[in-house]
Amino acid sequence: MTRIITILAVFSLLGMALLPTIESFSRIGIGIPSIPGSEGFVLLATLWVAFLGAILAARDKRLLALSQEAEYSENQPVSLRVLYSNTMTFMLVSVMTYASAGFVMENFAAETKVVPAPFWVVAVIIPIGFALITTSVFMVSPKNNLIRGSMILAVIIVAIMGYFELFTQANFFWMGIILILLSFPMGVPIFAVLGGIAMLILHYNDGTILAIANEAFTLTEKYEYATIPLFALTGYILAEGGAPKRLVGVFHNWFGWMPGGTPIAAALICAFFTALTGGSGVTILALGGLLLPMLREEGYPLGFSIGLITVSGSLGLLFPPSLPLILYGVRGGTAMQLGIDKIFQAAFVPGLILIGLVSLWGIRQSYISKVERSSFNLNRAVKSIWSAKWEVVIPFLILISILTGFTRLVEVAAMSAVYSLIVEVYIYKDLKLDDLYKVVAKCAKFVGGILIIIAMAKALNMAFVDIDFYKTMINWIENNIHNKFVLLLALNIFLLIVGCLMDIFSAIIIIVPLISQLFRSSAFSMFGEFSEGGIAVMLGLQAVHIAVIFIANLELGYITPPVGMNLFLAAYRFDKPLSRIYRATLPYFLILLFGVMVITYVPFVFPGLLPGIESSSTDSDGDGMPDWWEKAYMLNVNEDDSGKDPDKDGVSNLEEYKQDSNPQKSPELDESG
Repeated sequence: MTRIITILAVFSLLGMALLPTIESFSRIGIGIPSIPGSEGFVLLATLWVAFLGAILAARDKRLLALSQEAEYSENQPVSLRVLYSNTMTFMLVSVMTYASAGFVMENFAAETKVVPAPFWVVAVIIPIGFALITTSVFMVSPKNNLIRGSMILAVIIVAIMGYFELFTQANFFWMGIILILLSFPMGVPIFAVLGGIAMLILHYNDGTILAIANEAFTLTEKYEYATIPLFALTGYILAEGGAPKRLVGVFHNWFGWMPGGTPIAAALICAFFTALTGGSGVTILALGGLLLPMLREEGYPLGFSIGLITVSGSLGLLFPPSLPLILYGVRGGTAMQLGIDKIFQAAFVPGLILIGLVSLWGIRQSYISKVERSSFNLNRAVKSIWSAKWEVVIPFLILISILTGFTRLVEVAAMSAVYSLIVEVYIYKDLKLDDLYKVVAKCAKFVGGILIIIAMAKALNMAFVDIDFYKTMINWIENNIHNKFVLLLALNIFLLIVGCLMDIFSAIIIIVPLISQLFRSSAFSMFGEFSEGGIAVMLGLQAVHIAVIFIANLELGYITPPVGMNLFLAAYRFDKPLSRIYRATLPYFLILLFGVMVITYVPFVFPGLLPGIESSSTDSDGDGMPDWWEKAYMLNVNEDDSGKDPDKDGVSNLEEYKQDSNPQKSPELDESG
């Protein structure tokens, strides 16, 4: 079974890369024919890769969680943490299996525009995926009668409580919320926590838990979700090939002669890989084993070196084509009239500032440790960059393609993956075709864990809309905060907490709708029309500035003790206790905190807020979406999209299904929650 799932995941992901690439070349007029239905396949494959990858991640116990699961030994008594985390995970995913099966059955005969096939053919992977994840959770749990008995008993109890609708009572509802929140730091997967809270809120609010499966299905709505696995595949192919050694050589030869040259090179190479993969954890795991020995050989202390690599893993999030930047622009772009190209422009210099601050700390340490500097050799430096020429140009090719609108965004992501594959397999020959299968499978596990989190984060976002959470928060802000700097300070503190408790993708899905409300007046209409703007506009804040602050704070949250996600990944990669990782990263945390304050309160230090940037994208139809944005996502530039039905998931009666099952449901805004 595992082999079949792996093969399906690998071929789905490779198909996602090949078909848009062929489609792009077919428009050039060089005789390559277009493949009918390729666009629908990419959307379908995104959903399937999400669940196939999540199944594989569950079998390997690699689903993203706030903390590592506690170890279990048969010779020791069962710890409360092991018992609780396994029981909660199994119970929550079991309920998701029930909800998604009901969703598919209720919409069994519905039509879909994703591919020319019945709805159930497209959506069946959702209940199958949750069911196999549930099975995997049970199979990899400790072989202990108490633990496994507790898992089964919890499902029975919750089923009985659900049948008698006890969770619609306030006492049981809050008890459920508390129990799920307590499981968060104990190693329960993030998607299970988000989905569990969403189901409780929907059920309590007279909704239907079946709606969470609908939010998973919306991964087939937009092409930007397909860019996540495709850009991640690019990064994985490069990381598993010889690219890290060649690129380390480039940065070392060009910067090694400087004081702190090797730490500077390490920061740059980590930023490079994180920008491509969108996951700082991938960078730590892929490059940690290469960079740590290099730093240690030159005489840098162990704590300094571990801290540098841990922190540098997130430095690339502010550089194109960073997936969080793209997702932020898509999630809040329409509501805040903010194009992705403007975010790219605004974030570039702040990203350099953060790298510069980390580099200064590296220079300081080089003097303290009395590290000998190598002499600069122009010939060697040129040879190193020539040796890595096929890889060095990748981010520039991606950036040029995105900003010029030469190709659609999903095609840029697909072509970058195919290009990386050709470079590593056929030009450098660092990877063989057998190796490629393993690399793609590993990537599928990673993106499956990410996409299923995004799906459940969207479900939680829908639940928040149901209970008017965003409206309540905005009303409180409008009534209590009347100063620009107080609002920015509150935003910094809030985002820092979010950054260390939540992965960046689910944070964008859940929090950006709240941020976007700050730029919209209470008179904002359901058709996307603006009046005078919200509290942020009245206080003189710009959406592009808030976007950079948002990503920078979440970047810092990754290394915020005690639960920053990169801290756990570093402890795993370098086999060190968390206390040691805390001490190693504390100086960098303070340095980057200073950098975030500069970005927040000294906005003129980067060109993203200079005159002209806010209007850099033409909007010829006046619908709030720049022409560049509409081209990238295959919308009609000359057509007003603002009054359209936001539900484009291909199920013709899905909106009616929502309304029938939940008459009191508030309509979810398309891009902003």
